[in-house]
Amino acid sequence: MNDSSLLPVVVVSALLFTVLTPALLYLLNQRLQLLRGISRISLKKKALDQELTRLQQKERNARHSEQWLRQLFDNSKEMVFVHSITEKNLPGAFIEVNKVFCDRLNYPRRTLMEMNPMDIEFAHTVASSIGYTQTDMVVLSDKAIQKHRDKLATRPAKRLMQKILKEKIVSYETVFDDKNGNSILVEVEARLIDVSNQKAIMCTAHDISEQKETEIALHESNRRFNDFFMHSPIGIAIYDARRELIDINRSCLKMFATSDPMQFSAFNLFNNPFIPEPVKAQIQRGENVRYELCLDFDNARQRMALPTTRTGTAYFDVIISNMGPDKDFHPRGYFAQVQDITARRKAERDLQNNEKHLRQAAKMEAIGSLASGIAHDFNNILTPIVGYAELTMRTNKDNPAIKKCMAGIIKASGRAKELVSQILSHCRTDNTNDQELAPTLVTPIIKEVLVLQKKALPENVSIKRVLKANHDTVMSNATKLHQVFMNICTNAGHAMRNTDSGTLELTTTNFVLERRTRSKHPDLSPGKYLQISIRDTGTGMPETTAERIFEPFFTTKKKGEGTGMGLSVVHGIIRAFRGSITVETEVGKGTLFNILLPTIEQPAVIEQFNIDEELLRGNEHILIVDDEEDIIDVTQRSLESLGYQVSTAESAQKAMYIFSQDPSAFNLVITDQVMSDITGDVMAREMLSLRPDIPIILYTGFPENFSEKEAKDIGIKEFLLKPITAIELSKALRRQLDP
Repeated sequence: MNDSSLLPVVVVSALLFTVLTPALLYLLNQRLQLLRGISRISLKKKALDQELTRLQQKERNARHSEQWLRQLFDNSKEMVFVHSITEKNLPGAFIEVNKVFCDRLNYPRRTLMEMNPMDIEFAHTVASSIGYTQTDMVVLSDKAIQKHRDKLATRPAKRLMQKILKEKIVSYETVFDDKNGNSILVEVEARLIDVSNQKAIMCTAHDISEQKETEIALHESNRRFNDFFMHSPIGIAIYDARRELIDINRSCLKMFATSDPMQFSAFNLFNNPFIPEPVKAQIQRGENVRYELCLDFDNARQRMALPTTRTGTAYFDVIISNMGPDKDFHPRGYFAQVQDITARRKAERDLQNNEKHLRQAAKMEAIGSLASGIAHDFNNILTPIVGYAELTMRTNKDNPAIKKCMAGIIKASGRAKELVSQILSHCRTDNTNDQELAPTLVTPIIKEVLVLQKKALPENVSIKRVLKANHDTVMSNATKLHQVFMNICTNAGHAMRNTDSGTLELTTTNFVLERRTRSKHPDLSPGKYLQISIRDTGTGMPETTAERIFEPFFTTKKKGEGTGMGLSVVHGIIRAFRGSITVETEVGKGTLFNILLPTIEQPAVIEQFNIDEELLRGNEHILIVDDEEDIIDVTQRSLESLGYQVSTAESAQKAMYIFSQDPSAFNLVITDQVMSDITGDVMAREMLSLRPDIPIILYTGFPENFSEKEAKDIGIKEFLLKPITAIELSKALRRQLDP
């Protein structure tokens, strides 16, 4: 192809280039813009993708945080809830509640989310203060009652909300009512918070029901302890580790007769002169101790400046307990308990004395039983002695020497009979059979006692008698007066037995007691008295001993030397004679007894034995019953000498057999009471059942077990005491046999 053929092509091409170039440029420009827009969109997309990724991560983080917070919220041990605030600043609806809150109130979450705090918190307040009577509740409508209820509920809620809004955080105690109406005592911490730019209240409630119960129990326990502490009859004192008084109860203050704890603190329970030394050592080592404190308050008042109004000596049982260390191993102090055992100690001493007296009384009872038996046997012995002496005296009337001897035997037997009667009187438990008093001359009794004492006193003791009284008749009993003088003189000899020489002086003087001089003898009536003074130069007695010598069972003699009954009996005898006895003594200088007895003008009864008195005779048939052969023999001889016909029986059974054979054969029966087989009263009943009119004379040497009244009640005609004289028996026979 040549160049000319190419020209049109070139021209066409140039023309096309000229025409197409602007369009191309426009298209290129548009593409470039599109590419740049695509680039910008790509960049924006990338940024949006990054933002989306960030937001998605934030959302995931938020959901995670929400789950974490929900876990914390629901798994809290406390009740947590959030509620809104109404326009009237009242508690609004619940915004959020945790699981514990739902469980404790027994409500499902969705139900609570439709409620507000006033539905659970102030219902009990409203119920207790609604103020309507039963009539009001009937008359008023439910709407009116509910309106009033809502108004009452609003008041406390409004006051609480005002406080929270002002203080931001408020703690208070209240009561929640659960779904079942049960009350839950809680402590609430309410906090003002912002939720989505809205104010709300978040509350944390802690159930304090158990805590309150514990507090109440603790308070009650403290109250009981304080009541026990203050009203306990045991004295209680509490000390700290330095042994300083912390507290003390009223009983302890009363025991020590102080009015204030500070005054009591002057008395140191841990260290004072009245605590035994071994106990002090234990206390200093901090040991628990128990000791008996014998406290002389008069001494303590002077030595320890103890301000007390109590006097004398008291005994206390003291227990001091170390309370040990506390949780930090520091000593807590001491707990002291004090009991006043003064009365108990006195009671124990009295009991010991009573036991001694009881043992002594048991001994005396045994001695009394023995003495009674001896007295019975002694009377059985005296009976034949008196009987034989009388027979001998009456069969030897022409022999003065024999008559005098027999009269002496009878007189001595009479004294022995009185002595036996006196022994029996000491064995009695009452005074129904005491010997009768009679006008008695004292001087002959004193002379008789001194004659006996002359032989009984130690050789180093001399007797001096000054009998100045010109009137010595007193109303008394000779045997008992004899006992009084013998007892005092025997004690005087005992007091002088260890001295080189001694003197027993017995003086009698007449004494007039006037009204103005009665101060020394207030128990005596004014009048004339016989004063008998018995002085010895023995060892004397201390004042404390002299004050007790007339007490029963009190004796200064060693064991086995006396019973302690002598001077008490003497005192009782003198008092029975309306007199008085006093003692003056000084250690090392001897003792003086002064006895005052009222004198009388009536002449004294002088014992006389009329041996020439004629016996009353008879010829009746007499049955004598006795298990003592000597008594049967002497009685039979005596009665036969008087003309009686006598039958005898040595036992009650034999006598009943003889009597039952022919009850009319006997005119009278004489029987002993105490016999080896059957007693006389039993035999008498049997005989009286056979023959009611038979006269029976019963005699006994032991009248304690069977009295004259009992004998009379049976039908026994005469009741005689051994030994029986022939005159006495002959008179008794004629009293029963003569018409």
